[in-house]
Amino acid sequence: MVKLLRFDIINYLIAKYDYKDYLEIGVRNAAACFDKIIAPNKTAVDPSFFVRPKGEKDICHEETSDEFFVKNKKLYDIIFIDGMHLYEYVYKDVENSLNSLNINGHIILHDCNPILEYHQRSFEEYDGTGIWNGTVWKAFVKYRSHKNLQMTTINTDHGIGCIKRGNQETLKVNEEDLNWGNFVQNRKLWLNLKPLSEDTLECL
Repeated sequence: MVKLLRFDIINYLIAKYDYKDYLEIGVRNAAACFDKIIAPNKTAVDPSFFVRPKGEKDICHEETSDEFFVKNKKLYDIIFIDGMHLYEYVYKDVENSLNSLNINGHIILHDCNPILEYHQRSFEEYDGTGIWNGTVWKAFVKYRSHKNLQMTTINTDHGIGCIKRGNQETLKVNEEDLNWGNFVQNRKLWLNLKPLSEDTLECL
């Protein structure tokens, strides 16, 4: 199968489920993903846009995700989280997104599958160049303990995490277990890591 990137996965789900309302948290550069999304109603959230969305109908909120969610009353079909790649921030963004998600909707996370420990280095060590996945994986793994969710990570584009309501075999992972050594040993199980294939896409 041809390699698919995050916007390809998102657009696949939009087409499959006829989704209308799309929310992206952490846009930064709209040309990277947001402008490529085919949903008719798109909302962008970022505290400091580098490249703003170009669609005339696009709605932009220049604020943090916390500020946005406090006043948001709308439900979205699909929400893409690609903001601050740190465990605490991502965990909260997922929590808020679940409260803003339509019953049959999807939440998509980028950067769930760092290959090297260096790719999850601290924000203070990141100079804006090279790969920085941060600790998104920790938030994803913690949500794998929720029985009322269905979660999969597709092994493409640094790990595309997919979350929807459903049922899953829950993990029992404590905070102290969330370290790099354990992640390397349990990567496939913890992320429910699946290859990029037609079978994987059909199950989303």
